[in-house]
Amino acid sequence: MSGPAVVVAGNLNVDLTLAHVPDWPKWGTEVVLERADRRAGGVAHAACALAALGVAVTVVAAVGQDADAAFLRSWLARAGVDASGVAVHPERATGLSVAVVRADGERTFFTLPGALLAEAPADLLARAGAFRPRWLLLSGLMLLPDGPPEPIVAEMARLSRLGTRVAVDVGWDPLGWPPRRLHLARSVLEAADLALLNADEARALGWEDARPRRSGAKVAVKRGPLGARVGDDGGGWDVPATPAVAVDTVGAGDVWNAAFLAASLAGQSAVPAAARANRVAALYVAAPPGPDRYPSRERLEPQSGEPAAPAG
Repeated sequence: MSGPAVVVAGNLNVDLTLAHVPDWPKWGTEVVLERADRRAGGVAHAACALAALGVAVTVVAAVGQDADAAFLRSWLARAGVDASGVAVHPERATGLSVAVVRADGERTFFTLPGALLAEAPADLLARAGAFRPRWLLLSGLMLLPDGPPEPIVAEMARLSRLGTRVAVDVGWDPLGWPPRRLHLARSVLEAADLALLNADEARALGWEDARPRRSGAKVAVKRGPLGARVGDDGGGWDVPATPAVAVDTVGAGDVWNAAFLAASLAGQSAVPAAARANRVAALYVAAPPGPDRYPSRERLEPQSGEPAAPAG
């Protein structure tokens, strides 16, 4: 393989985070906030986390031709992320998510997809595969254009034949998991080399046991302060969380994904990779928001026998 170690494809958008909201307000009232910030969101979290961990990474996504797109490109460039796979669709606005965060870190998102709907998932995967990465992470599938799973699964199979392994984080379904969308999510996750879910998604899809649906695949269920459960052909294991006082949890799951992939690139099996991801996610949620909060290899506690992730 001659391309980047990882390509991250999917929902690239601006996140506007409003914190800390004490309670959901009544209509017609005004709430004074302690903090609000604007950041790159969606797949940018995983991409920036990978770059901070020393992994060569490219983003493949769709944006508009506006100030938000320029902001995203600037954010990715500062993090050392290659944005050459970000396509411009002038007829659409760049995607936007507004995260309303409670004092305990729980959050609700309001999302305007905009340019996220400009490319079908299978087409996005094909563009991502052209970079010939070792791993391709498809993230935020449920915010991309709707359709049947067959073209996506077929493209994943084609990439596998070319030597690219595919990880999938479908993301929560804003439609609430109707049967057709459940079928889409399950079909794509079952075809993945690595299925990545949070606890709510795993419950909705029936994957709480983190048991792979095919030989050679891995599953990881992220459970926040309860740690993670990972599974492969050898069985399933619970990996305890690294304790942390959360300042902000937006993007934590994406950062966990990035750390797990970085450890996998370095040759680690599922359990030590999950332990590393738990440590990285703990450092991330405890840090104040900003472009420099993604944990680097230097910030991690040295672990005996833990190899560094390769740059390419």
